[in-house]
Formats: sequence, structure tokens, C-alpha cells
Amino acid sequence: MEEKVQKLPEFLPILPVRDSVIFPRMVVPLMIRDEEYVRLVDEVLQKDKLLVVAMIVDPDADQRPPNVHRVGTAGMIVKLTKTEEGTILVVQGISRVRITEIVTEKPYQKARIKELNDIEHTGKEIEAMMVNALNLFKQIVDLSPHLPPELVQLSRNVDQPGPLADMIVSTLNLDRSKKQEILETLDVKERLTRLMLFLNEELELQKMGKEIQDRVRKGIDKSQREYFL
Repeated sequence: MEEKVQKLPEFLPILPVRDSVIFPRMVVPLMIRDEEYVRLVDEVLQKDKLLVVAMIVDPDADQRPPNVHRVGTAGMIVKLTKTEEGTILVVQGISRVRITEIVTEKPYQKARIKELNDIEHTGKEIEAMMVNALNLFKQIVDLSPHLPPELVQLSRNVDQPGPLADMIVSTLNLDRSKKQEILETLDVKERLTRLMLFLNEELELQKMGKEIQDRVRKGIDKSQREYFL
């Protein structure tokens, strides 16, 4: 069930993540192993369950605390499970936010934040872009063995351009920088434009992969026929 937040507080703790970009309205699991962030989570759960998930700029840099992108997503912890491997959080994205100032560094970073709103567009052009994005997404899902077909129907149920772009990009195995780029794009027309560029690139990769698989399969079938002959 989606929990409602009337207004985000002025300050929130930052949970840095290596490769995950969380989008508003999306629900994402995260694995936490560092003791300082386990403490962050424990303290957040005792308050309002809110935090900012922000991706680390350079995950290979040996920097503590890590340098994170200044645009992240405010989210709410909706579930927590502790295992031998670490703490698994389930976080529901609420809103894009900009980190305007780091106010504390220890025991973990806390930041002053500003909520970011979409720059909306309406009209026939936006509707056409949404249809195009949905068609490209369907083709990718049809070609991909890792994406369930139910995603197509779920995406068709989204009637707003910004959330549609967020929903589609969150399901794709795109490079981390591309997902961050979509997160930072507030203009929904520009967001759809960038999304369609990424969808076309992904579709070409899927088609090439299928062609290679088909050639390999035909080669194996031919070899097997020749063997039995």
C-alpha cells in the first residue's frame, strides 16, 4: 500500500548507493551492509521512515563519506529484513529532491533538501511521444527473456508523461549514468525525448542479440543434422 507524505521535512539523512537510481512512486529493494548506514536506517525507522537515496558519483573512489549526486530521491522505508548478508530495505520513492547543503557528516550525512517538481507539458505531441515510448518498450519486452510481459500492461496504465518515463526506465538494465540523467531531467518533454533515445539504443541491442542467438541456434541445428546423417 502506498503511504502518503504531506510535506517533506527540510532536512533528511542521505543513504548513498553505488548503482541504484530510485524514481518517485517506484518500490525498490536495497541491501545495506555498512554499520553506519544500518544505524541510519534504525534511527530513521524510529522517526518518520524518510531518507534521501542518492547515487555515488564514483563508486570506485575511496572516499568517506562518498560524494553523491546532488539530485536524488526522497523515499520512505516500507519494509526491513535483517539477514546474515546484511539489512534489506524496501524503499518507496516519493519525490525528486536536490541536496542543497550537507549540514552534518557524522555519524552519517544529513542534508538540507529542496523538493523538485516536474515541468509539465500537455497536448498532442506529448501524447504521441507517450505512445511511441510505449511501443518501443513493448518491443523490448517482447525480445527480452528477463522482462515479464506484465510490465507492458502496467506501463499502459500510467497516464502521465513524467511517471511513465520513470516507470519504464526503472525496469530497464540501463547504464547507471543514463538512469541518473533521467532522474535529473525535470522537463517531462525532454525526459520522454531522452527516454526514447535510450529505448531505441536498447531495442537495437536486443535485436542484435536475437540475431546472434538465431545464427548460433541454426549452426547448432545444422551440425546436429550433419552428425546424425
